[in-house]
Amino acid sequence: MRLSLNSEGDATTLSAPHQATGDRVGVVVLLDSLENPGGGERLAIENAARLDPERFSRALCLTRWSDEFETQEPAAGMLARLRSDGVEIIPVRRRGRWSLRAWLPLLRKLRDEDVRVLHGHLFGSNVWAAIFGTLMRTRAVVAHEHMWAYENGGARPLVDRFVIGRLVDAFVAVSGEGMRQMLEIEKVPEGKVVLVPNGVPPRPGGSGARARAAFEIEEGIPLVVSVGHLRPEKAFEVLVEAASLLPERHRGTRFLIAGEGGERAKLEDLRGRLDVSESVLIPGARSDVADILAAADVAVCCSDFEGGPLSVMEYMGAGLPVVATEVGGLPELVREDETGLLVPPRDPAALAAGLTRLLDDPSLRRRLGEEGRRLQAELYGIDAWIRRLEALYSSLLGDGDPGSAELSSPAVSDTKSRLKRAAKRSRTMAIGGRIAAERVRDVRRLTGRRDNPMGATHWSLPLQTSLDYIDGVFGDYLLHGGLAIADLEGAKVLELGPGDNFGVALSFLAAGANEVVATDRFVPYRNPENQRRIYAALAERLDGPGSARVAEALSGPEPDLEAAGLRQLEETPIEVAAEVLGGGFDLVVSRAVLEHVGDLEAAFTAMDRLLAPGGRMIHKVDLEDHGLFSEGGLNPLTFLTVSDRTYRWMGESSAGLPNRVLVGWYRDEMLRRGYDASFLVTNTIGSDGELDRFVPLEGLEPDRASLALVESIRDRLLPRYRGLEASELAISGFMLVADKPAG
Repeated sequence: MRLSLNSEGDATTLSAPHQATGDRVGVVVLLDSLENPGGGERLAIENAARLDPERFSRALCLTRWSDEFETQEPAAGMLARLRSDGVEIIPVRRRGRWSLRAWLPLLRKLRDEDVRVLHGHLFGSNVWAAIFGTLMRTRAVVAHEHMWAYENGGARPLVDRFVIGRLVDAFVAVSGEGMRQMLEIEKVPEGKVVLVPNGVPPRPGGSGARARAAFEIEEGIPLVVSVGHLRPEKAFEVLVEAASLLPERHRGTRFLIAGEGGERAKLEDLRGRLDVSESVLIPGARSDVADILAAADVAVCCSDFEGGPLSVMEYMGAGLPVVATEVGGLPELVREDETGLLVPPRDPAALAAGLTRLLDDPSLRRRLGEEGRRLQAELYGIDAWIRRLEALYSSLLGDGDPGSAELSSPAVSDTKSRLKRAAKRSRTMAIGGRIAAERVRDVRRLTGRRDNPMGATHWSLPLQTSLDYIDGVFGDYLLHGGLAIADLEGAKVLELGPGDNFGVALSFLAAGANEVVATDRFVPYRNPENQRRIYAALAERLDGPGSARVAEALSGPEPDLEAAGLRQLEETPIEVAAEVLGGGFDLVVSRAVLEHVGDLEAAFTAMDRLLAPGGRMIHKVDLEDHGLFSEGGLNPLTFLTVSDRTYRWMGESSAGLPNRVLVGWYRDEMLRRGYDASFLVTNTIGSDGELDRFVPLEGLEPDRASLALVESIRDRLLPRYRGLEASELAISGFMLVADKPAG
C-alpha cells in the first residue's frame, strides 16, 4: 500500500503516482541532524549543495530539526550556504521514532513535486529513505553508508540486509573494505551495492606560522596533529599514550588533538597521569584547521574503525604523511610506505614506533606527503565525488550506463568488480562467509585488503596463511577421514566446491592420486599472479609419490594443472557432474559445501553414482546460521524459528543461506543407503574454541552453555526441530566419513 495525504494533511491511502513536471531531476537529500556534524553530515551537505543546479532541483530534509540550527555554528553556516546555493530546506520536527505527523513536509514534497531521487545519508536516514521512498514510489532511492559494516551491531546488519538492502535501488559504500563488509558480513544483495569513494573540497591555504604562534610552538619543533570528534571509537587516548612512549630525542615533539566531544575530560586526565600535559594540547573544536595542518609535520588517525574518513583525505591534501590504524577503509588511503604508515589498532607502542620513524626521516615525510597530496587530488576530490553521484542517479533513472567510467575511477571500478566477484564466490566456499574477526586482524593481504582466513585462499591471503589453510584441510581429510598416503596411490578423487582453491586437489595428486576432478556450480574468481605464487610454494614443499609430476606441471611460466592430473568443471552442479563423469571415483570430498545444497537427496544420489563400490566420501559440514542472526547477538538457533516461506524470501535477498538440514538427516540418509558412516562433531553452539574437535557423535556431551542456548529457544523452534534431542540441536559442525558398500 502507498501512503498519500488528503487536503488537511492527514495520512490516507492510495493516490496516483506523481508525474514529472520539469526538465530538472528533483533530488531530496535525507539527513538526521546537524548537531555536532561529522564527515557523513558534511558530505550530505556537499551532496545537496554541489549537484549541478541546471540538471537537478535540490532539497535537504533534516529529520531531527531544531530551531537552534539557525543560530548555532556550524549548523547555521551550513544552512546559510545551502539557501544561498538555491537548496530548499525541509524541516521534520519529530520528537520520537513514531512521530508520524511530523513527516508530512517530506511526504508532501515527495507527493506533489517532481522528486525522482531520495538519497539518505547514515543509518537512520537510510532506513527512512528506504521506507518512505518505497511507499511514495520514488523512482530512485539511494542509501549511503559512511561507516563500517557493523559485525557486532545488534540488529543493524539485519536491517541493512532485509530492509534497506531490499527496498533501496542503490546502497553506497565509501570504501572497498566497507563494500566487502556489506556484501560478505551483512549480506546486502549484491546487485544493490555501489562503491563511491568519498571526496573532500580543497581547503584554503593556511598559515602555519599563525597556528604555531597561537599555540606557542616554535618553528622547528615537530608537530603531530589529529582532528576529529572526541568519541570513544576515535581512540585518541592511544595517541596520548604514544606521546609518552617516544624516545628521549623526540620528547620535545608537540601533539595537537583538535576537536570536541564526550571524551575530552578523560583525555585531559590521561595526559596528566602520563605527565605529557605540556606536549599534548587539547584545545577543543577549532575553526583554524587549515592553519593547523599547514603547521603540522605528521598527521595521525588512530580510530578503531573508519569508512572513508574525510580528515585523512584532508591530511593528504595538505601534503602531510599519515600514520593510521589498519582498519576499515584506511589502508585504501594510507598506503604503506607510499602515503603513510599503518599500525595495528589499540597499540600505542606501534603508533609511537611509526611516529619515531617519520620524525627521524624528514625526506621520508616529504616523499609520503607529496604522494598523498597527488593521490588525494587524483581520486578523492569533491568534484569527482559529485560526478560519481550524478552518474549514479542517471544510471538508476535509466539515463546512463550503470557501469560507466563516470561512476568511479578505473582503480575503484577494478576494486568494485573484484570485491563483488569475490563476495559472490565466498558464499559458496569455506565457512560460508562467516568472519573470524580475531584472525582477520592478523592477516596482511597481498592485494591490500582483508578477507576471511578460511575463504578465498589464492586471491587475498598471504602466502603462509594460504599454505597453512591447504595443509589444514588436506590434513583433516587424512587424519580424521581415516586415510593413509598409501591409500591415495592411483586413486581417482572428486572434490566438490573448491572455488579458486586447487591447493588441496594438488596435495591429493602429490600424495599419489592419479586424477582429481574439481567441480563447482559457480565460476570462481581467480587472481593468476597470486595463484602462481601459491603453486610455486606448493611445488617446493609437496612430498609424496606424485610430487615430481605436480612440481613439473607447476614449474613453467603458466602452471599446467591438467598435466598434474587436475580436471576442472565450472558451473557444474554435482547432479550434472554425475552425468558427465560417469563414475569410478575412489573418494569424494567437500568442505563447507553441503549445507548450501538445495536438494541434498539428489546430491547424495549423484555422489553414490560417482563412487565406486567400497569408495569413501568425506564431508565437512557447517551447520551454523552463517552469521544471519548470531552476529547480531541473537541465539544462534534463531534461524530455525523462521517459517519456510520467510526463509525463502530471505534467501532471495541474499544467496548462500544454509539449508537448515541438521546432522540427524545425514545419519538417516547414510543408514538408508547402507553406508558404513561415522560422524565426528567439530563444533557446538556457544562453545566455539572450547570443544575438543572431532568428537565422535555417540560420545558427544555438549557443555552447559550449549544446552542452555537450546532450551532457551526450544519453544520458538519450528515444529520439525522442536522435538529433537538437545545434543543434536547443539551441533553446529561435523565431519561425515562414509564408505559405500563393496557389493
